[in-house]
Amino acid sequence: MVIWKYPIQLSDVSMKSNLLIISMPVGARLLTAQVQREVPCIWALVDPTMNTEPRKFYIFGTGDETDHFPESTYIGTFQLERLGHVFHVFAE
Repeated sequence: MVIWKYPIQLSDVSMKSNLLIISMPVGARLLTAQVQREVPCIWALVDPTMNTEPRKFYIFGTGDETDHFPESTYIGTFQLERLGHVFHVFAE
């Protein structure tokens, strides 16, 4: 088992559904979402020998309204000072 980092590109987040899909090894255990050097990231404990699967994440800014808020688990919050925004990450 190793810890891998998955950088988040906000341009990859669907603005309609707040959805981001990241390919991770099967069984990856999500640890946190934070910013490293102004780049938002998700960290997960993974078995790199496993096949990958798509994992769904939802990213909402503070104050964002949405009609679609799935059953999900809170992963973490990150702040982007350059944008002046705070985002909250949930995993389906």
